[in-house]
Amino acid sequence: MKKPVGSSLQNLSISYEFALAIGNSLNLSEMLHEVIYTMVHKTNAHHGIIWIKNGEKKLQPVASAGINMEDVPAQGEIMNLRNVLNQIQKSRQFVLRYKDDKDFLQYCPILTEKKESVLIVPVTNVAILYLVYAGREIADEPLGNLLAGLSKKLSVAIEACMTHKNIINEVRVRVEAEEKEKEHHKNIELLSETAMKFVDFPQDDDIYTYIGEQLQKFISKNSFVIVNSINTETNILTTRSIIGMGKLSEKVAGLLGKNPVGMTYDAEDKDIWCLSTLAQY
Repeated sequence: MKKPVGSSLQNLSISYEFALAIGNSLNLSEMLHEVIYTMVHKTNAHHGIIWIKNGEKKLQPVASAGINMEDVPAQGEIMNLRNVLNQIQKSRQFVLRYKDDKDFLQYCPILTEKKESVLIVPVTNVAILYLVYAGREIADEPLGNLLAGLSKKLSVAIEACMTHKNIINEVRVRVEAEEKEKEHHKNIELLSETAMKFVDFPQDDDIYTYIGEQLQKFISKNSFVIVNSINTETNILTTRSIIGMGKLSEKVAGLLGKNPVGMTYDAEDKDIWCLSTLAQY
């Protein structure tokens, strides 16, 4: 077993390791996992959990060491532990309880042979440090005071991580909005240019090929565009142009036994109605 926490040298060591863990990352999840891992191993805890307030201001377990995160939420609901943690956070005072205390189960709902004491430290109004120990010689008032003092630094680090995350999200949203705006203007310009060309489009030119080429600009250079004409009286579709197939057009013609451009197809009334309706918009 490790030497009990109590000496100035050990307290200094804990403070140093704790400070390193806090400044290790601006990623909130990574930082909190590093912090709770350090706390559990430096103070020889059985396990530890960091609870943090989510967007709804509700305490949620987000990082742990010595216990699977899958087991934490179930434990948190037993005997209303979450409400107890909220009360501790409001009081801004750490709580230390031992197994023979009458209210021990209120702070440590699941009792096992390895759970002899529990230390709960509020991190201002943003989080909770929850540490369970297999003995009594480690969890004491000096350790509680030490972690309570260090918790202020953790609070600042949590706020910094959250601010960093918000800034990153704002920048991403802004960039995405700018890209959408650029794409919108590009499409508007292309539509305007296409409309103007239609006005003066030469009768001898292949308008179907032109339509296919313009549609491909909207979709993707790597896309296939097939332009068909519709005879609503005979329900006949005729392939007028195929854009984007390149060398594949020869293979398709080989498989069909003829050039697909010019091929005709019978269509059902409902298909013709749908296509004709869409063409009106």
